[in-house]
Amino acid sequence: MLLKKLLPTGHSTCGQIQRPKWSVLDIDISSSIAVDEYREITDEIIKLSLNTLSDDTEQWKTVFKNISLYEYYFEDLKSKCLNCCKMLSEENTNIIASYLREQIHRFRKFKDADWSISEEYVSKLEQLFNEIEPNTIMKYHYLFTWHPNLLNPVPYNRNEKNDYEAERKALFYLRSDAVDEIINLYGTDAFISFCSELEDTSDLAKITTEKIFKNVFDLDMLAKIKEHNYAIYASVIWRLTDLNGLDVLISILTNTESCLSEEEKGDILCHTPVSSELWKILDTSFSEVATNYYWQHVKEHRLNVGSNDNVDYYIGKLLEFNRPFSAVKTISYSDYGNVEMIISILQQLLHLQEHKEASGLSFSSIDQSNILDLFDKLYENQNIDDSIVARLEIAYLPYFRYEGNPKCLIKYLQTNPKEFVLFISKCYKPDEISDELIIDEEYRAQANIAYDVLNLFKTVPGCNKNIISADVFSSWISEAYQYASMLGVKNSFEACLGKLLCHSPVGSDGIFPHEIVRDFLEKNDSSSLVNSFIIEKQNQRGVYTVTGGIAEKKIANGYYEDSKKVRVTYPKTSAILERLGDIYRREAQFEQKQELLDFTE
Repeated sequence: MLLKKLLPTGHSTCGQIQRPKWSVLDIDISSSIAVDEYREITDEIIKLSLNTLSDDTEQWKTVFKNISLYEYYFEDLKSKCLNCCKMLSEENTNIIASYLREQIHRFRKFKDADWSISEEYVSKLEQLFNEIEPNTIMKYHYLFTWHPNLLNPVPYNRNEKNDYEAERKALFYLRSDAVDEIINLYGTDAFISFCSELEDTSDLAKITTEKIFKNVFDLDMLAKIKEHNYAIYASVIWRLTDLNGLDVLISILTNTESCLSEEEKGDILCHTPVSSELWKILDTSFSEVATNYYWQHVKEHRLNVGSNDNVDYYIGKLLEFNRPFSAVKTISYSDYGNVEMIISILQQLLHLQEHKEASGLSFSSIDQSNILDLFDKLYENQNIDDSIVARLEIAYLPYFRYEGNPKCLIKYLQTNPKEFVLFISKCYKPDEISDELIIDEEYRAQANIAYDVLNLFKTVPGCNKNIISADVFSSWISEAYQYASMLGVKNSFEACLGKLLCHSPVGSDGIFPHEIVRDFLEKNDSSSLVNSFIIEKQNQRGVYTVTGGIAEKKIANGYYEDSKKVRVTYPKTSAILERLGDIYRREAQFEQKQELLDFTE
């Protein structure tokens, strides 16, 4: 570990360094090290590392990572490496060889980089690699990793656009040749066993279909591959069906001589291309066991199944077999718009929150964006029942907390003031607290939901960007007041109303709030309503940058100017604006003091 730390690592970079609180450092930094001294020290470290090399694979990893430093000592390094690999197990020798392969790939991939080494030296490394790499089937394993370190990669050229498709094709041919070699040297069974160790199997479906199956269905071979690598098995079925046609597969599976169980037949059908033709055949040619297995396990697919009727049938079947999570994945970000089906999906998701599909999908597999996308599909329909969707929006309220807008719920509250008051009664204390009030877990849960609903409702009825109507506003306020008095929550209602009215648009004169709200404030100026109005207006500012009181002073002056303009026509509104100005003036003074700016009170 000490030698690893001592080896040069190039120029280090750092960031996010705090500004020092001193301006002068009384440190003598005049002394420096000469280039020759640096080289001598490095040479001594290299010699020491060579003398202490053992069969520890981590040591060899460190050496190969710094292989450019060992060029003048390569013969000694090579000798030690060969002797070491003779004593190591095949597995550990393969590990050491993989470290060396990684460096060869790196130097040839970026051969023009400043830190790269000469091709002559790289060739010596490749010769060493060829001598130490075990000649077993595992030497092909690296080709089937996600990012294989090829000995001869396509060099990177910063002046040209990388041809990733050419690299992809080159890798495919290398993999295809490797499969040929494995089958010729070790046999088909050995290759199938080898498949169980692989990471990237993306090319193996095509290669296996051509070289082992000869593009023809072979159920016995499929069973062997399934045992070792299910992903290759599934991909081969898809490819063979695409090449031979669904009819050929159905004929094989329905053959009376087939020794497959009904579940195995269903499993094979799960990996065929989704089609309405298959669904019809399922109902007529296969048992209930095979059909049920298919619908319980078929992987979700993006919509590409023909007509809308076929899509509805597919989604309906997923829901029939309690697979709403797959249904969500299927229709997300598509143009699917069947309102009844989308509502059914959202309802079933709620009922099956603890359920897990056979495919492994569960409620936790569904992203917030997927849920919001379903609601967006509902909003596109002009004839939707707002009350039904509003209830669903309440159930999914946490998804709207930071993103999206529960449009139907807001629309419903704009036309149903009693519901607004009812939510207030669920989460705010009544005017007179009764001893009979029992606060349990259910009560708390309802209170939390009601509180979130009220926080999301920021559209003033009759006074918003969509509609300006004093009659609508007055009617809504009047009905809400009456119902609040009846439920005994008038004080809490006024506080919530003040918070709501704060989201009014500006008036025709460009002054906040709108004239409709100003008229109301002139006749209704209870302390709870006005205080909540002012607090909410302050909260609307959100996150801001500290400017030493400059921004706050500007805001305060704006409120003072507006207050003067409406002082005659709306005196009570003017007083509210003046209070807001006073609040920001005090904040400006506080910020100035915090920043130690010149300030005189």
